[in-house]
Amino acid sequence: MKLKVNLVPAKTLKADISDVANVVIECGMGEQVLRWLAYAAVNRLAYLSGGIATSFVPKGVLTQQGALCDANAVVREVFNDGDTLTVNFGVGPEAFTSRWEGRPSTPPFEWGPDETLDEMRARDRDWLARDLDLRTFGIDELVAESVEDADADLAAALEKLNEYGGALQALFKIYESWGGDDKTTTDKMTLAQFRDLCRDSKVVSDGKEKDKKGAFKAEAVDECFEATLAQNLRNHAKGAASESSIGIKAFFVALLRVAAKKYGVGKENGFAELSLRLNHFVSANLLKNCGSPFNVTHADLKGCVTDEATALLAKGRRLTEKTLWCCQLARTPGMDPRLSVNDLERALRRWKVIDSDAASSPRGEDGETPPIPEHITMLEYTRICIDVKQDVGLLSSFETQSAPFRFDDDEFETFLLRAAFMIFKKRREAMKPPPAPEPAEDEEEKKDDDSDDDASGDDGDEEEKEPEPVVEEETFEEYLGTFLDKVYRASGALLDDSLVPDVVV
Repeated sequence: MKLKVNLVPAKTLKADISDVANVVIECGMGEQVLRWLAYAAVNRLAYLSGGIATSFVPKGVLTQQGALCDANAVVREVFNDGDTLTVNFGVGPEAFTSRWEGRPSTPPFEWGPDETLDEMRARDRDWLARDLDLRTFGIDELVAESVEDADADLAAALEKLNEYGGALQALFKIYESWGGDDKTTTDKMTLAQFRDLCRDSKVVSDGKEKDKKGAFKAEAVDECFEATLAQNLRNHAKGAASESSIGIKAFFVALLRVAAKKYGVGKENGFAELSLRLNHFVSANLLKNCGSPFNVTHADLKGCVTDEATALLAKGRRLTEKTLWCCQLARTPGMDPRLSVNDLERALRRWKVIDSDAASSPRGEDGETPPIPEHITMLEYTRICIDVKQDVGLLSSFETQSAPFRFDDDEFETFLLRAAFMIFKKRREAMKPPPAPEPAEDEEEKKDDDSDDDASGDDGDEEEKEPEPVVEEETFEEYLGTFLDKVYRASGALLDDSLVPDVVV
C-alpha cells in the first residue's frame, strides 16, 4: 500500500522549509506502526532538503479529518491504500509530544519488584475508585446542608458507585450502543440515549403524578445530563471532549445527579446522604427495571457449549491467539496481550460480521426470502461482550471491568463461540419455511372440484407424487467451523490457498 504524507512544520521550527511538503511512503502490506511511518516521512524530507537523516523528528500523526492517531497503531488498521495523512515535525529532541486520546501516562516510580500481569489487570479494574474525582464534576454542591462531613459523604458516594460499578458499566455499554451505528461514537452516550435509560428505569414520573410530592419530570433528566456535560467540557482541554456526548466516568456522575435530585431531602423516599440516595436509585430503579435483558442473553447463549464445539475450538487455539494479535490496533513490545472491544468492533465491521444496516425482519418484501444472515448487530455484539466478561445473568452480581473491556485469549475464544451461536440461531430462524397461505375458494369451485374427483376416482389411476427432498439441517458445530474459518482468513491468521506461492522443486 502507498500513502501520501503531508509534512507540516511545528510552530517553533525556524523555517527555511515550506509550510507543507508532500512525500509518498510505500508500506508493503501495512503491518508497520505509525511511529515507523512518521520517521520514514521526516527522514525522506531531510534527504530531499539536503540535510542529515536525523534533522527532524515527528511530533504527531493526524488523519485527513484532523484526528490525532496513536503512534503505536498499525498502519493498515488506520489507513487504506492511497489515503492522505499529516505528520507534524520539529527539530526534537523529544518526538510525539502531541498526546492522543487513550495515551498511557507514566505511572509514578515505586521501589520494589515490577508489576506482574495479574496485578496490572487488577489495577485496570480499579479505575473507578482511582480516577473518578467527584469534586471536579461539582458533586460537592449536591451535599445536603444537614450533612456535617461533606468529604465523608462524597467518599461514601464514590464507594457506592464502585460497589455497583459492574452493573452501571453494563448499562452504559448497552444504551450507548442502542442506535450507535456511527463508528465514531463508541463509548460515548448522547442525551437521547441517557433519556432512554432513565425512562426504562421508571425514574421519570408519568403525567398522572404531576402534583405528587415525588414527581420527577423528564426535564430534570436533561438538566442532570447538561450539567454533567458542561462540567466535563471544563475539565478537559479545548477540543479534547465531545460537546454532545459523555464518557463512562461522566455517565456515573450524571446518574449520581439524577439520584440526588430524585431522592433529595424533602422528596418522597428522600435522604440527606448522597450514598443513600444513590443506593435507593440503583436498587429500586436500575436493577429492578433494567436487568431482564442480561438474564435473557445469558440464558440464550447457554446452549453453545458442547463437547464437539469445545474440541473444535481446541484445534484452532493457535489460530485464535494469532487472530487476537492481528486485531490489535496498537502493537508494542511487552504489551498486555489483551484485545480491546473497540479494536475488535473495528475488525468485525471490516469483515462484515457486524452489520449496522441489517434488516430486523427475517423475511423480505413480497414474500421474498433475503440472504441467510451472516452477521450480528451492534447491540447484539455489546450483549455478547458483556456476557463474556461477566458470565452471569444477574445484573446486581456484575463486577467492574476495565474500561473499555479487554479480552484475553480465553475470553476472545468464548466470544467467537457465542457470536457464532447467535448467528447460527438467526440463520436457523431465517431458514424456516414461510407459513402456507390459506386457500380462498368459492363454494362453486369446491363443488366442481368434488365432482371432478368423483369422476376421476372411477378410473382407479392416481398420479403418484414425488416425495419432497429431505434437507439435512445444519448443526451448530458445522457452522462454527465455517465461522472460524471465515474469521481466521479475514484477519490474516490463516492465508487463502490462492495467496500461498507454489513451491517449485
